[in-house]
Amino acid sequence: MRIKKYLSFISGIGIIIFGSLSLFWIHPKSIDSRGYEIFSTLSQYEIINDQPTWKTISKLTSYGKKINNVDDWNGLLYSINKHSSLVKITSDEEFQTFENSNFPTISKYKNLTIINIPSAYSPDDKNFLEDYASTLAKLINHASGNIVLNLSNNHGGAREPMILGTSSLIPDGVLFNEIDNHRNRYPVLLKNAQLLGGIPGTINTLSTSWLPSQQEKILNQKVAVITNDKTSSAAESLILALRNNPNVRVFGLPSAGYTSVNMNRFFSNHNSKELWWLIYTVGYYEVNFPINGQCIFNNQPIPPDYKVDFSLLKDSDQDLLSSQGTDNLLETINNWFVSDS
Repeated sequence: MRIKKYLSFISGIGIIIFGSLSLFWIHPKSIDSRGYEIFSTLSQYEIINDQPTWKTISKLTSYGKKINNVDDWNGLLYSINKHSSLVKITSDEEFQTFENSNFPTISKYKNLTIINIPSAYSPDDKNFLEDYASTLAKLINHASGNIVLNLSNNHGGAREPMILGTSSLIPDGVLFNEIDNHRNRYPVLLKNAQLLGGIPGTINTLSTSWLPSQQEKILNQKVAVITNDKTSSAAESLILALRNNPNVRVFGLPSAGYTSVNMNRFFSNHNSKELWWLIYTVGYYEVNFPINGQCIFNNQPIPPDYKVDFSLLKDSDQDLLSSQGTDNLLETINNWFVSDS
């Protein structure tokens, strides 16, 4: 009698398990695992600046399983690292709205050659990135007068074309260290107009075929850099690289304070046409030469050497000459070039 009951019990358990598996295989599209996948990615790689909050989130959300919309994720991401975010993509056209395919341009003020360096949001288009780097390198190579690099309102994007395009102004060698969430250090090296090293997967390798012929280093003359509170992310990493040149000085306002290293990954669900695009922060910077006594930059603003207030008309506008309130900035830079300092 006991054996029959035991067999009946085992049979019932088997039916339940089989039924559950059948539902899984018959209706796989009803399962959305993106929340858990994002949580797993963050747990493995993310620079989590608020560990207590992260532990609370882990318990309340069942390790991400209960978070099923982008807005909630963004609120949580910002609480642990302000440089991380999640974007909902429903079409190629919508994805393209996040790209900025503008090239560097040039303008003149007295004896200043102002090279406007815009954001470079086109990470998957290597042709654009190489053309961007080539354009920037040629503008510097053929500049007449004193060189001013305008990074105001540069919101970031791909750092490689910005650094490689200005590589004639940066000494070869270790630019900075990237530190991951296990505090491992990965040097980023500039050598022969190539970026090497860094946290695995963070360096976008570009061709050197764009290099202007007979490009030489320009390290023995002053270079001014302009920043404001919209100078962000990749543009800030360019500043850290340029600071390896002792003749570089920064003018304007403190940068935005997104001095950290990002990667990205797409997440899909069979039951939705939406893609979730996760931008997650995997490292921060350690510089060779202290800036205002500071060597570690983990989402802290970079202070200018000469603080000068100025304003631009729009967040995307880099035109210093047509904006009101920039005369003092340009005159301060002009005076620095003719001074002995």
